[in-house]
Amino acid sequence: MKIVVLSALILITQTLFAQQILKFSVEFTEDRINTPVSVPLNRVNYNTDNGTLALYEIINDKETALPCQLETGHSARLWFLLNDETPKGTVRDFILKTEEKTATENAAVSLKKDSEDLCFQVGDKTILKYRHAVTLPPKGVDPLYKRSGYIHPLTSPGGKVLTRIQAPDHYHHYGIWGHGPKPTSATGP
Repeated sequence: MKIVVLSALILITQTLFAQQILKFSVEFTEDRINTPVSVPLNRVNYNTDNGTLALYEIINDKETALPCQLETGHSARLWFLLNDETPKGTVRDFILKTEEKTATENAAVSLKKDSEDLCFQVGDKTILKYRHAVTLPPKGVDPLYKRSGYIHPLTSPGGKVLTRIQAPDHYHHYGIWGHGPKPTSATGP
């Protein structure tokens, strides 16, 4: 009897904290790779006052969580990315729920700011840093080459750093950046 009551309480609790809002399928009419998907939510009651949206793909009768983003406004849409290859003719099934989780628990990307950088991370892995503080050039190099407002490092999905700053023969290079200072010559601008 205690086991039955405990099982009933668990089912009731799961129902209270994870309510199914929408069940839908995506059918592919052509081969696709890493496909962004948007789903209109015009006639869906997705009140997020008491929870956040959570998207799951149903694979072999199991729910696999997928990161998603809600675009609010006049015509609300749910956006998500289907990773990897999906062959033509494939049908993929999904469930959208509200759950008792904070936004940071569902977020795939986090943002951290300190006195020098704005850091974008997935988990504990840095994707990129936006440098808002001034970086000085190496000692003995013209201070004209100091800069802020650039992206470095930018990291590939495999973890390789794709950017570089202040190469020995290019002190004005700072990762991904806008134009540099106005060039001058010995005879004037």
